[in-house]
Amino acid sequence: MNINNNHQIIEDWQREVNIMSKLRSPYLAEIFGYSWEPSGTIVTIIMEFFPLGDLFKVLHREKHVYLSLPQRIRMARHCALAVYVLHKEGFIHRDIKSLNVLVADDFSCKLSDFGMAKMIKYEGSQATIVFNTEGKGTPVWMAPEVKNPQQKISLYSFPADIYSLGVVLFEILERSLPWDEIQGKVVFPPQYQSSGLLEPMLNPNPQLRPNATTVISNLDTYTRDIILSVHQM
Repeated sequence: MNINNNHQIIEDWQREVNIMSKLRSPYLAEIFGYSWEPSGTIVTIIMEFFPLGDLFKVLHREKHVYLSLPQRIRMARHCALAVYVLHKEGFIHRDIKSLNVLVADDFSCKLSDFGMAKMIKYEGSQATIVFNTEGKGTPVWMAPEVKNPQQKISLYSFPADIYSLGVVLFEILERSLPWDEIQGKVVFPPQYQSSGLLEPMLNPNPQLRPNATTVISNLDTYTRDIILSVHQM
């Protein structure tokens, strides 16, 4: 990447290298190496190759690719487990979206792009909320408390990642993007198959959203319910 001594890009690159080097998980993209030109103009990250590219492409641009419900549930679980690993280690991603999920040729998924990630500081058992004035993230996947234009500063902690994950799981399970082109905003249909799983994650109140552990448990329950409904047919 040619950065022309852009300090923000260098900072994001350093953060991503540090996080990817520290965290090792089957659900996070693996780093093999990195380099920085002495001139300060080019930085690189060498990571594993994903033949199918990003999840957004697989879901929305490659409509001819058939994904069975079991495949989609597996992909959703990989994404949820990635967020669980990050949060367990005290990191918030701040830019979870299908464009930042990479897909292998067996349709396994790994979360990537940790340039916006940030370490949460703990006081006792409570996580300190991170404040920022930049509104980190991408609007379609961004939690309401982060993109609220009425707030001069953005509140960002674990629940914001959970909201973004909810949008990604909607994309996977419903295979559509909850975005209304005419209104220019996120719009979820009044009824959809995975609503019982996703609505708690998409709650406008961040304090009412489940944590990553509960999301995985709810996803397992969702899977069992589908299996039972098939057997009852």
